[in-house]
Parts: sequence; structure tokens; C-alpha cells
Amino acid sequence: MFTAIFTAALERLGIETALFVDPRSDAWSALPATKSRLEPLRHAKDLPGMLRGRPPSRIVFQTLVPVEVIGELHAQGHTAVAFAHMPLYGRDPRPLVPYDLVVPVSRHVIASLSAAGIERVYPEPLYGIAQLERPGADAGPLRSRSRYDWDRHKVRDRALGVLQPLWRRFLREQIFARRPGLTLGIVSRITPIKQFPLLFERLAPVLARHPGVSSVAEGMRRCAISRARFVRSATGCDSGGISAT
Repeated sequence: MFTAIFTAALERLGIETALFVDPRSDAWSALPATKSRLEPLRHAKDLPGMLRGRPPSRIVFQTLVPVEVIGELHAQGHTAVAFAHMPLYGRDPRPLVPYDLVVPVSRHVIASLSAAGIERVYPEPLYGIAQLERPGADAGPLRSRSRYDWDRHKVRDRALGVLQPLWRRFLREQIFARRPGLTLGIVSRITPIKQFPLLFERLAPVLARHPGVSSVAEGMRRCAISRARFVRSATGCDSGGISAT
């Protein structure tokens, strides 16, 4: 999402951009059309070799790479910029130290970067927008997919990742449709660190005062425990305006 909106903004400014993407990923075909060049990159350690001989550029990372890679890029004259998507509380800040600039996605993240001693931080958060241009009527229906993002490092998750598609064949497919009134959509990975239970404790009473406003939260879950807690917090009050899918 952040890659899509960031490259779209650069295109509007007339800045040519190359996107280095994992060739095994098919997600890019689902994004709005872009003029950016897509260049395959399987491993971060191969990036300095691909950029060798090119003019110095600003390299923006959505995923942090080893410090050795950043050192090689600096030696070639490049500037390294990193997005900080998650707060650093309880996390090791050292992977962010080599970058020339860190771009946070919320004020909560900015506060955590400051607390961790990271100084080269852009002072304003870059908030994400799922899609700058709304799809037309010919885009087709929006269908629900798996609620879980299986952790391939765990035997349990690998097994469930194989079994769940088989089980879903016996379930009725959910197709999303526009609701009357105003719908606030929350699309995010559902994990404890994002504090969604606290968010809905604050949000639900406000929505309850506005019958024409509803909220839909859709995201990938790392585990059933976090999803259960999320659903309880999202539907635990008599708001009638929140659904968690």
C-alpha cells in the first residue's frame, strides 16, 4: 500500500522510479497501473551489484536490509531512506541506525523512534491511502479471502495453511457490497502491537451516536488468539455500527 501511494506521488511530480520487487510475488499485478519500472530482486544482498555504475540515487526501503547492504550503497554514493511501519517499543532500534532518513507512518511511531534515540526522522508521519483512484464499476466484486496470514516458520501454521483452503470450499463465499450511509474501512494486519482493542474502546461509543456511520475492519491475522480479542473489542459494546471480518 505505501509503495503504491509513494510511487504514485513521485509519478505526479515527474520523478522516474524503479521498483525492486521479489519476482515470486504476484501482488503488483493487482495494483493500479504505474509507470514505474519493475526490476526483479530476490535477495537484498544483490541490490548493490544491480546499482553499481548507476548515478547516485535515493533508495527507499519498505523492508529493512542488512547493515552491510546499506554500507555498500553509501560507498556508491546512494542515500538510504527507510519506512518505519511499527513502533519500536520492545524492539531493537539498531537496524534503523545506518539509514540517512527514517519516514514514520504515525505520530506513535515518531514518539517511539525518539525514545529509542533515532535522530534522523522525518518530522511528519506519512499516512497510508489504500488507493488514490477508486475502481470503476467494471472492477468486479470484492470477495473475502482467508482471514489468516500463516507463519511459515511454524509447523502448526504450515499445516493449517494447507488445510484451510480445503475447508473454505464448504463455506459460503462472502461478497462485499456498498452499505447505505458512510462506512469507515480499516484495513490492516491484526496484531496486538497495533492496539486495536484500545482503538475500538474509544471508537465504538462515538459511532453509536451516529446511526448513519458504520465501520468495517478487514485484515490478516497472525493467530486466532489475537483475532478473538480483536472481535470482542470491536463488537463488545452496543454500537450496532461495527463489524469485524
